[in-house]
Amino acid sequence: MERPIMKDPIFLAQKSEPATADDLEIAQDLLDTLIAHRDGCVGMAANMIGTSRRIIVFDNEGEYVRWMEEARVDLLTKIGWDYDRLEALGVFSPVTAVECRFKHSCTFADAVDIAITVETFSGVRLRLKYTMTGADGKLLCEAASEHVFLDSAGKPIRMNRQYPEFYSILTGMIEKEDK
Repeated sequence: MERPIMKDPIFLAQKSEPATADDLEIAQDLLDTLIAHRDGCVGMAANMIGTSRRIIVFDNEGEYVRWMEEARVDLLTKIGWDYDRLEALGVFSPVTAVECRFKHSCTFADAVDIAITVETFSGVRLRLKYTMTGADGKLLCEAASEHVFLDSAGKPIRMNRQYPEFYSILTGMIEKEDK
């Protein structure tokens, strides 16, 4: 059931409670409300419909995160360090965090351009930044993902020591702040 959008800043600033299995009806109401407002909204939290639960929904069925992964794989391939090469060396880079700030929604039929930049790289931890725009140039999403580099035993690898060429390429791509 669609619910009205909550606009009370005092309520919206309150800390939410953890969601439970008993909150499935709230989640469905939140999704129904998102669908009703999809022309100007790509994600909602339960407090936006007057419920103090930790429930978040967004449209596009998680496609943004999948697109980010594809952009990362493409970046690694373009710099000559594709997944096959890294895995053959015993290097793995799991995702440790993802952030998305949705600006406008898109449909599955829409063309989406993804610009990816290296934000920081310590040699162990990598943070990538993604800017997703529609064919019309409209900003759809600003996002980031964080990764660590591990060996096959799950221990951190210092890429600057073990693979200095890889480290040099990525640190050379770090986006400069003085734009």
